[in-house]
Amino acid sequence: MEEVCIGVKYCGGCRAQYDRKDAVAKISEGVQGAPRFVPAKPGVSYDALLVVCGCHTCCADISGFRADGKIVKVDSESGWLSAREELNEILFREKREKG
Repeated sequence: MEEVCIGVKYCGGCRAQYDRKDAVAKISEGVQGAPRFVPAKPGVSYDALLVVCGCHTCCADISGFRADGKIVKVDSESGWLSAREELNEILFREKREKG
């Protein structure tokens, strides 16, 4: 079985209004299939890209990052739950299409 890998791209943190690492931990705890969450690198293709922005501006530069359009953004402390649900939907849909 192929391992699912989610790239995590953080913004620069200039106006971070919440603990972004804590949000990623909460997200990763509830994603089906226990995918690996890894620091995103430009040019590498991921099953999904999680963009973690510290504020609603969402200015993280994701040009050069690849996830076949499966990009999920979180921009607030309360946004982790919807981001987790979105990732689960993306991964479930992908699994269903492959299977």
